[in-house]
Amino acid sequence: KTSKMATAMSFLECQEIGVREGLPQSIQELEDFVNNNTIKQVISEIK
Repeated sequence: KTSKMATAMSFLECQEIGVREGLPQSIQELEDFVNNNTIKQVISEIK
């Protein structure tokens, strides 16, 4: 869940022009974004 939240925050921040303009205003807004969008992740293991 934490990695999905971080991925969502990165996406939202990159979506807007300006520093931190796209960051959500609340945790609920971030959770809604994660729940309503498909976030594809590749999980790697460091050996």
